[in-house]
Amino acid sequence: MQTLQNIIWQAAVVGRWTARILGSLALLFFLALVFGEGPPNPFALSARENLTFLCMALLFLGLGVAWLREGLGGALTLAAFAALGLVGGNHLRMPALQIPATLGGLHLVCWLRLRMAPPSLASPISIPQRLLLAGSTAMALFLLLCANEIFGNPPLMTPTLRPGPALIGTWSSDDLRPIFTIRPDGAVTGTVEGTIRGNRSWFGKLMRWRTEYIIQGSAQGSASAHSFLEPLALQSGELRMGRVHLRRIQ
Repeated sequence: MQTLQNIIWQAAVVGRWTARILGSLALLFFLALVFGEGPPNPFALSARENLTFLCMALLFLGLGVAWLREGLGGALTLAAFAALGLVGGNHLRMPALQIPATLGGLHLVCWLRLRMAPPSLASPISIPQRLLLAGSTAMALFLLLCANEIFGNPPLMTPTLRPGPALIGTWSSDDLRPIFTIRPDGAVTGTVEGTIRGNRSWFGKLMRWRTEYIIQGSAQGSASAHSFLEPLALQSGELRMGRVHLRRIQ
């Protein structure tokens, strides 16, 4: 009986650290996503959208709280996930939200089991060092990749862009502003003078951060040129520059 209790205790310890490590990665992912894309403007969102973002923030914040108060952090994450279900039932089917909710549940289960363990079982158990080392390494690597993608301009490991047939040509919006030509060597001429280059590394593409391309140079105005830096996305044969859709005219 004591052997079974000891196995359950060790499983709870491993579960606790698994939830802490994976929860930290999930929290870092959420923070990198928010600061990488830019925090939402609450005044530009509806009350429902603001409530959804608040619940999402609490969902991931609970995983950080669990480092100090495991039961409270797990309960906060599960409560936020339940609130998201009330705001919109489709949230409960999103893997990006199901994963932190599962980690919150794991925190709560491990907390309940470990706080009920006999003191005689608590003393011989130590934190698994290999798990800590692997988790710390994974978190450090993830954080470095996120920082590179957020602050790099361009991020390291961004491949050199050689424009293909899908990019080469003259592009314009419906009102003929802006209008520019992308050349095979990456040069951009027209109302925008500069170059087009890649805007994200393999990690950014995997996480769907940033756009695939960016144009850097100067925009030719009626009086004088001014600095120009604009992300571009190629979708369905169109270049999207913010809210402006550009179509190839040549």
